[in-house]
Amino acid sequence: MSANIKDIFKDEIVTHAHVRDVTLPYGAGTLALITLDNGHDHTKPNTFGPNGLAELDAAIDTIAGRDDIAAVGVTGKPFVFAVAPTSRACR
Repeated sequence: MSANIKDIFKDEIVTHAHVRDVTLPYGAGTLALITLDNGHDHTKPNTFGPNGLAELDAAIDTIAGRDDIAAVGVTGKPFVFAVAPTSRACR
């Protein structure tokens, strides 16, 4: 039986990967800043589920296709970057 992993995690609260350009000082170029955010406050931290990882992958692919980027940064929402599931959540 082959199941799409995204189908297994249908109830995932997806952590979105928002990209914005930041002009670096001294003419150093442009930083592509990826902010991970699931749309909730810090009491529901970001997670790295399959749909969220797909969003991060797409953001990185988009940035990789640009020739004007000097650096890439990844950050999360205030107070917490992300959490990992417990072994109980993976059962």
